Amino acid sequence: MYQFDTDTISALLKRDPPSRLVRRLAEVPPDQQQTSTITVGELVYGAYRSSRPAYFLERLEGVTGNVSHFAAVPGLVVENWL
Repeated sequence: MYQFDTDTISALLKRDPPSRLVRRLAEVPPDQQQTSTITVGELVYGAYRSSRPAYFLERLEGVTGNVSHFAAVPGLVVENWL
């Protein structure tokens, strides 16, 4: 199991993500990839502080059983898979 931190996910959101990172991520099965709610919060915070918040928020999608908790974040797409 791999838990991806904010700096790793932020690197993937860049216009030209590091090829080494993209290759390594492709080697890890999706069911072995995870991140934390803290990382999601940091990504949303960073998006709002950037010069292009809509650009970054469009690339984030939250998956939670508590959709109402994230509904207050404008532009964040949230799905309930439970």
